[in-house]
Amino acid sequence: MNFYDLPEVETPLGKIIGEWRNSNGGIKYAAFEGIPYAKPPIGELRFEVRGQSFSSSKH
Repeated sequence: MNFYDLPEVETPLGKIIGEWRNSNGGIKYAAFEGIPYAKPPIGELRFEVRGQSFSSSKH
């Protein structure tokens, strides 16, 4: 793998593609952003048991 290959993680809900970044100290790391974990607990969901996360259309 070289620096320009994108990092990928396979999950039960599909593939997540990230990007490589460099820290301020020059260390390369994989960054994954915009991952939907669960619906926000607002309105009728406020005091309900946590539900399953929803899948993103960006697989």
